[in-house]
Amino acid sequence: MEIQHLIRELESNLHRFHELFAHLEGSDTGPPSLARLVHILSTVHEEVVDYRLKKILREEHPYLPQIDPATLPAPVSPDSPPQVTATRFLDRRRELIKLLERVPKESWKRTGVHETEGHVTFGELVRRMVEKDLSALEDLDSLIAREAQQEVLPPN
Repeated sequence: MEIQHLIRELESNLHRFHELFAHLEGSDTGPPSLARLVHILSTVHEEVVDYRLKKILREEHPYLPQIDPATLPAPVSPDSPPQVTATRFLDRRRELIKLLERVPKESWKRTGVHETEGHVTFGELVRRMVEKDLSALEDLDSLIAREAQQEVLPPN
């Protein structure tokens, strides 16, 4: 995929995340499954950006271990309201898009050494982020639809 196309896809995903996270507004807790997914998205995003993408830009062929969300340090306390976590995620995604717009074209070919896959380019990691966004957006859509349906159904 062309660089500008990837950046536009990330922007489009950002707008969709923003729309879906609006379901958290005014809620201190939000539906537990939705709050958990937002927390995982934020945690993994921080890891990918700070310890993969930025690392590839700073170092020659850095080592990139696999990501296990359960072992990652949380950028926001899991006890924080999901709206706080969602806002941080959206802010960090905006920062990433600005960073990507400044990255020289030749830097998109820089590689890191993935623990199980070997050399992976900066551009490939961004492409994967776009793909994983689509999956996460589907999951968010499903969770929100399920929550809305449960609110409409009369109690048994």
